[in-house]
Amino acid sequence: MFRHLFVPVDPRDHDAKATLQAIALARSHGARISFRHAQDSCTRGQSQVREALVRADAAARAQGVASTFASLVAEHPARALLAAADQAGCDAIVLAHGTGDLAEPASPARDMLMHARIPVLSIGAACAPAPIAAIDLLHNAYSRLATLLHAWLRLVEAPPVAGAPIVAAPMLAAVEYVHQTIHPLHRRKEATLFRRLSQRSEALRAELDELSRQHLRQENLLDDLAVQVEQAAASASAFTALARVVEQYARLVWEYRGREEGVVLPAARHYFTQADWDALHVALTQAIDHRAGIRSDATFAQLLAALAPAAPPGA
Repeated sequence: MFRHLFVPVDPRDHDAKATLQAIALARSHGARISFRHAQDSCTRGQSQVREALVRADAAARAQGVASTFASLVAEHPARALLAAADQAGCDAIVLAHGTGDLAEPASPARDMLMHARIPVLSIGAACAPAPIAAIDLLHNAYSRLATLLHAWLRLVEAPPVAGAPIVAAPMLAAVEYVHQTIHPLHRRKEATLFRRLSQRSEALRAELDELSRQHLRQENLLDDLAVQVEQAAASASAFTALARVVEQYARLVWEYRGREEGVVLPAARHYFTQADWDALHVALTQAIDHRAGIRSDATFAQLLAALAPAAPPGA
């Protein structure tokens, strides 16, 4: 029986899938989880690290698994993670690795596997569940939203030149993109996937209702974000309020996605038939096709290009 699992977290898709398997294992054993990330510099991808940790923690808590999370900076990240596992008194490590990682002499996963003093449960990319078109569609939409969030966070983490207001147009265009594409897809998902799932399992209704409430809070915060952008464009003194709203919105999106990944999508895989998935894919595709011009790759690339010039050097 495991009582305390240690799960290294990295901002990669196969790591997210391995995290969900670790949560399922912890739940079956009544164990708790320590989620940790380590890197050798505190200047790279901090918002992506925060996203990965918040999503993992939200997924665990939504399934009733006690968890903690933290990010470490160390000269040797793999050794720092092993030391953290020992210090926390963990009795096993759940380790994700990509294809070929364990064959690389300098691979952190290989380093941890070779030097760990407690059992290591290795989860490769091939352990992920079979792809489902409707889930992949939702994942792609979330990936676009996450990319925009990280661009916004880079902008607000570096204050503008003293006394200079921000340039509002790129951020307002991105806000409108989310309003027109991501949030309508959320609403269609809740009207189809959530509704169908609540009919299959009464036990899931409270979680589905809470996620719907979270989505409403996301929409309200997005409206507030647009207001804060306009105020920061008029006065540099409003920049702090803008940064706070961007951080709040990002965290709410990350927590929503973590709960959806941890509870809703696994339950849908369990309860839905292929006919259910086919119907959902049609409904979600129709929501996307209705906004095909706005959602185009070219439009999205233009949004990112417009946001990028104001990002701090090295971002």
